[in-house]
Amino acid sequence: MIIELFSTRRKRLEQAGKEDVFSYGVFPGPLRTQLQQIFSEGIGPSSYEVGGYVPQNDDAWEFIRKSICREKGKHRLAGVDNAKIDTLNFLGNAPDVEDVIDTCELCCRYIDKVLLEKSSYQLKELGIEVSAADSLEEFNYRLRMAAVGYAYEDGQIIRIDSQLVHEEVVKPALRILQQKGYEGPRQEFHQAFSHLRTRDNKDAIVWANKAFESTMKTICAKKGWPVDKGARASDLVKVLRSNGLLPSYLDNSFDQLAAVLSSGLPQVRNNEAGHGSGPIPSQTPDYVAAFAVHLAAAKIVFLAEAAAK
Repeated sequence: MIIELFSTRRKRLEQAGKEDVFSYGVFPGPLRTQLQQIFSEGIGPSSYEVGGYVPQNDDAWEFIRKSICREKGKHRLAGVDNAKIDTLNFLGNAPDVEDVIDTCELCCRYIDKVLLEKSSYQLKELGIEVSAADSLEEFNYRLRMAAVGYAYEDGQIIRIDSQLVHEEVVKPALRILQQKGYEGPRQEFHQAFSHLRTRDNKDAIVWANKAFESTMKTICAKKGWPVDKGARASDLVKVLRSNGLLPSYLDNSFDQLAAVLSSGLPQVRNNEAGHGSGPIPSQTPDYVAAFAVHLAAAKIVFLAEAAAK
């Protein structure tokens, strides 16, 4: 539940109009406590808390803990037998931010994929008083209020570098890629964000480019436009252009637009991630990788909306 206190409103007003800046390497203590409370309420009490057997809740907490333990090579997360307490203590005290994000992602995914489908009556039977949608909304709200640059979207936690870009570009791209036929580019787009989150910047650029190219191939397939098996981005743009994807009144400016579509993202990919780095490993800056992923998102929205007309 989100209740804006005086201090919360004051902080929000102070931030109004300021540059949108997020941090990525720190999850403050108060935020961790809020997240513990969200997941405790959103996934439900364990049998230990209510004094009766709540098998689904116990199984959920055990699944979350076992999944994290397996990936981290641990038997216990925080040294506690009870799965819920062990998981939440780990969330509250883990020094590695990636451990915190991984735990949050699994908790959010369970709420999203399992509890979101249940009725309010079914949730109350499990001792859960808050809806799954409200839990996920509050999770993103708490991160945003703490200026932590992540959000849960479409099954995973992604990194956001600008709230405006995220709302106007990334989220529309995610919605478009939910449509039937876009399964390939959707998976590749998620891969790009996964690599961006872990700062595997070269791989983020590669997968962003793949998502962009796959989107063009999907559009061609939906329209019945033949495409060579090994078609590159520039080849795909030519197919889209020759079949009049855009309205005729844009013909005069389409040369420039086509140049951006065919060279902008692939050029970033070629320069930053497409070839060997030589004897000295090269480092791709975070802002270049973020630019590539956001550019891919903008192009996916543009092309898919043009194809839908």
